[in-house]
Parts: sequence; structure tokens; C-alpha cells
Amino acid sequence: MNDELRALYEEDIADARTFAGEEALLASQARRARAAALLGAGAVRDADDFLHATFLFQHGERLEHWAMAHLLARTAADMGHPRAPYMVAASHDRWLMRQGLPQKYGTNSVDDGGRARVWPYDPRTTDAERAALGVPPLAELL
Repeated sequence: MNDELRALYEEDIADARTFAGEEALLASQARRARAAALLGAGAVRDADDFLHATFLFQHGERLEHWAMAHLLARTAADMGHPRAPYMVAASHDRWLMRQGLPQKYGTNSVDDGGRARVWPYDPRTTDAERAALGVPPLAELL
């Protein structure tokens, strides 16, 4: 496991719970840039590394960040990381959502006047499809 990438992931998770606005955005951008450099240098090697990098890109602000998160999550899943399949679904949903499109799996919610609501989703997606990626049934998501 790449200790630097793990530390970046842990910082990102802690900041997501603590900060908002510009401060969080700048810190997230710096961590994502460092993760990209580690990826380019071949320093991201095992399933944990790929999952840690997934989260850094999932917390991005551009479509290419969520597309990268999806690719990284797929790699981690292919390597057998048990948490990665859910992130495959969540990153795909985030990519769709940020384009104003319905999610496939229903993993992302938005603040709707102080309470969370699931962003519109494709009603044709089955709970079996969700389960295959470790996503709870639709009734539970709602």
C-alpha cells in the first residue's frame, strides 16, 4: 500500500466532514493533483491504492474527475477490493448526475431544503443490478 496515497485519502475524508466551500475545494484539488502524479509515476499498485485514489477523484468538480474515479474503482474491483464495487456504481452515478441526467443506481442524494433526497434515477435499474455492486435496494436508498 502506498502510504502517501493513504494519507491523502484520510485527509480528504476528514476534510469532507469538516470544511466547506473554497477551503475544501483547494485542498481537494491539491490532493487530486498529487494522486495524479502518483498514478503517472506508477506508484499506485494495489487494490487499496486504487480505491484511495478513487475517493480523491470522486470528490472532484469536473466530469473527467468522476470518469477517472470510475476507472480507478473498476480497477480496484477487478483486483478484488471489497468496497470497490459500490464505488463503481457511485462514481458512475455522480458522473451522470453532474450532467443533469438520472443516476443508474441511485447512490447520490442532494440537499432539498435541509433534508436529503435521492437524485432522480433510472427506474429500470433492478435491485439485483444494485446488489451486484453492493448497493442497497432502492427502497432503502429512498
